[in-house]
Order: sequence, then structure tokens, then C-alpha cells
Amino acid sequence: MSVLYESNWDLWQQWINNITTRVPYMVLPGNHEAACAEFDGPGNILTAYLVDDRANATAAQSNLTYYSCPPSQRNYTAYQHRFHMAGDETGGVGNFWYSFDYGLVHFISFDGETDYAKSPEWPFERDLKTGETHPTPSETFVTDSGPFGGVVEGGDWNDNTAYLQYRWLEADLKAVDRAKTPWVIAMSHRPMYSSAPAGYQTNMRDAFEALLLRYGVDAYLSGHIHWYERLYPLGRNGTIDVASVADGGRTYYTNPGRSMTHIINGMAGNIESHSTLAPGRGVLNITAVLDQEHYGFSKLTVHNATTLTWSYVRGDGGVIGDELTLVKKNPGCKA
Repeated sequence: MSVLYESNWDLWQQWINNITTRVPYMVLPGNHEAACAEFDGPGNILTAYLVDDRANATAAQSNLTYYSCPPSQRNYTAYQHRFHMAGDETGGVGNFWYSFDYGLVHFISFDGETDYAKSPEWPFERDLKTGETHPTPSETFVTDSGPFGGVVEGGDWNDNTAYLQYRWLEADLKAVDRAKTPWVIAMSHRPMYSSAPAGYQTNMRDAFEALLLRYGVDAYLSGHIHWYERLYPLGRNGTIDVASVADGGRTYYTNPGRSMTHIINGMAGNIESHSTLAPGRGVLNITAVLDQEHYGFSKLTVHNATTLTWSYVRGDGGVIGDELTLVKKNPGCKA
């Protein structure tokens, strides 16, 4: 197993080259793009290799810092240089937050890793001790990243609304022309809800959920957890919008301002295999469909201004593992 993600970048892009040279695709930042590594391996082999310069060795304890990775593999550097998304063209920031229209859909891609309060990857400012202007190496983390937009002048990094990403997101949502793109779909790497709850989900909700609901976002797509999970339409605090569920859970009616559909599309496959529920943990009532066994991909079909279909296609022969129809009762309504 390679200890540096850069070689994995090369291998992966070689594998998908036959597709990506012919089919356009869009990317967004995740946790594995932040640095050359994320956690130490068994026996602290990354510390031995990156810090102690000893290959095929172990170390007594993990000692990874921001400076352990080569400069070219810190702070999303590889991610920034391998792609070109529409951040600059849409008032956002590079490959981190941007939007685009495709047919009847306005897609919004934002950064769930940095540039909001309590983000999972954070800038040096959060490492500072009282009286410091710059953290010592031992006070940093290997995945320290950003800010790529930061906060407004005089703003507080604990205030989500002070971040330039938040302000861009609100401006972008305000500018949506529902007559042109009646569907609005937001996407980021990390889910806001799941049957595998985690602290980062609370922080994501605190930062973005109210804003997305306020402007009538129809669906939120994420990954991070290595399985497929479709949730019921949810309002604030994970309230299930029961009245919007029909056809035995296979159809949801959009309810702008009240709820939106959440889908975790994390089953493409990787070296870490599938995520699974912890022993003794069951599926939560917010989850409509959970597949912890199969790999696959998803397909979005927009039929018209009032109906779209989301299909989860399993990798074992193209079997449809799940299918959801979203229906708009009042097309053109923001909230």
C-alpha cells in the first residue's frame, strides 16, 4: 500500500482516463484530498517514513504534523492543480465552491471540509494558543487546510455567517432563476444526517442546513460514508416530513422551505471497503434505504420541471438497488 496519496492520484486518473477524456465530470473536495496522508498506519509507519526518513519501518508513536507532507502535497495542492472547476466563473473559489446549470437543474457544489465554523479540516488560526501568532509544528495537524475564502474583515471564525463561502452560497441561491432551472441540487462531501451519526454532521447542519432549506433546495447529495443511504425528506433537527412521502417511500414530494431529500452516494468503492454500522447499532428511523454490501453508482434523470428520478445502480450486473422519484407540486416555488 502506498503511504502517499499522490501515487494514488496518478493511478486513479489513469484508470478512469478512458471515460474522462470523453465525458465531462465535476469534482468537489473531500477529506482524502487535503494532504499526502490523513492518519498514521499500523506501527506508525507514516511517521517513520515521512518524519524519520526510514522506509519500511515503524515508530514508537505517531508524530505527524502539517509539515510532515511534502509542500506539494499539503493544503489540497494536488486537488487544486489537477482539476479546473467553475469557481472563478461563478463568483466562488476554484475547485472548492462553485455552481453550474445543466438542463433544468442548478447544481451547487460547496466545501464541507474547510471554510466554516468547526470544519473537519481547519486553518492555523484554530491551532493557535493564547498569545501566539503562528502555531508551532507540534500544534498543527497533518490535514490543516485553508482558509480558501476565510471570513470577512473583523469576522469571527466561530460565526458561520461571517465566512465568504457562506455568503457566496447565499448569493448564489438568491440568484437562481426557477423559471430556467426549477430544480436546485446542492452537494458536498460530508452528509448532514445518517444512520452513522457523527459530530461533523452536527457542524455541517449548523453551518448550512437552514440556508439550504430557506431557499428551497430540493436535494442534498454527499458521500464520505462508504455505503449507499437514502434518507426520508428531512426538516430541521432531523424531523421527517411524513406528509411528503408517498408510494411506499418510493416517491417524495418536494416541500420547499420545510424539507429536502438527503442521499449518501458513497458506495463507489475504495481500499477501505464498505462502511458498516457499529455493533449493536441499528438503522435510524430517518433512513429509508441502506445498502452496506454492494458497490455501484447513481444516475439522475430529469424528466421535466416537475419530476426527476434518482437510480442507484449496483455494480454486480447493473441491478437497480434503489429508485426514488421526486415530484414538484408547485414548480418555480423557492420556499
